[in-house]
Amino acid sequence: MVEQVYGVPIKYGNQCQQLSIAVFEQTGEYLSFQTLRRFFGFIHTNSKPTQRTLDVLAKYCGYKHYEDLRFKFKNQKNTIDSFIVSNYNISLRKEEDLNYHFVCRNIAKLMYEDLTLIEQNIDFLCSSIVAQEYFFERFVFVDYLLNPIYKRALLQYKKNKNSFDATVFVDTILYLANYLNTGKRSKLPIGLSLKKLHLLHPFLQARVIGSYLIAETFERKELVKLAFDNEKKQGEFNTNEFPFFH
Repeated sequence: MVEQVYGVPIKYGNQCQQLSIAVFEQTGEYLSFQTLRRFFGFIHTNSKPTQRTLDVLAKYCGYKHYEDLRFKFKNQKNTIDSFIVSNYNISLRKEEDLNYHFVCRNIAKLMYEDLTLIEQNIDFLCSSIVAQEYFFERFVFVDYLLNPIYKRALLQYKKNKNSFDATVFVDTILYLANYLNTGKRSKLPIGLSLKKLHLLHPFLQARVIGSYLIAETFERKELVKLAFDNEKKQGEFNTNEFPFFH
């Protein structure tokens, strides 16, 4: 879980230096480089991790403390879990089926109010074709972009769907999250090319353009013109409105 939040596997002892900084930035609590090396087995020890180490790492993963993590993993699926699974087991609906869309919105709202529901159903949500579209792609939890549970779910969705669209979707969301968190304009993710814009769904087109606006690698006027040009092209073929909220 720590590796998933950190974003890369911890394969080498010297990675624990950066991890120590990441843990402190997210939790406000310090775990030393050596403590983390022992935890990941780079230093042989017969001692178990201290309660404080477990509590801090559990907090880093989005829980109150280690017992909170254990309790939530031991809990059996409740009625809400069953309802979530049964809904996303329904076959994909047509775009015009607004009732189904509203049901999925309300389920997303349930999970928005209690992110442990995502944790308890993470494998199912990330592998279900319906949930991939009607949970992750249609209802982005903007307020929780930095939440470890939601971030883990996004990364697992990206891995399971394993498509160009999914990669663009998650990379643009995490790029926005990093900007909101640090205020810094980092390099754009590899693969976010304006030349491939025509291959993407309108929602994703908007996310890519938005990422370029943040990065300021192009003139703002050029990007705004590109956005409106794309909106006009979409209007020629369908009735979709350009998704400015994305």
